[in-house]
Amino acid sequence: MKYVLAMILVAAMTATAGAENLPSGDWIVNVDDPTNVFAGTSNGADQVLMQICDPEEGQCFYAVGFGLRCKEGDTHPALLNTDVEAASVELLCGTRLKDGTNLMYLKDFDQIDGLLRTARKVGFALPMEGDQFKAVRFSLKGSVTAIDAMRRVAQRGTRSAPEVEQARDSEVF
Repeated sequence: MKYVLAMILVAAMTATAGAENLPSGDWIVNVDDPTNVFAGTSNGADQVLMQICDPEEGQCFYAVGFGLRCKEGDTHPALLNTDVEAASVELLCGTRLKDGTNLMYLKDFDQIDGLLRTARKVGFALPMEGDQFKAVRFSLKGSVTAIDAMRRVAQRGTRSAPEVEQARDSEVF
């Protein structure tokens, strides 16, 4: 998977929606580069939540930006809470971005996809050193439409539907 392209995707997410960014509620779909398409949203603090697909490799995954630094490859527990359900999730520290922070990849694609498709809002809480938590929240308004549209485009770029990627415990990005 071309994880380094996530840096480009984050830059596109935080930019003003243009011709290549198709709005869907609070989400956008970017299919400008048919080799890497994504659907995602950002919050008021420019943190991002997105599903990224690589049609050439036939894989999709979820990524979230907390605006934090971590060691690539390390796993971190987190809590996910929606207006429908809560769950414990595992995050994999991934790509270092230009601002020095890292994207975090959600390890269990099916769990996350199921939760996000039934909710209107989502929040993540990540334990920090000491007794603090870092919390980020995102609107899911338009997410199902955006993700489904993006996946249709991704599917056209491959012979079969993109596989969802389960992040591995240890991987070089």
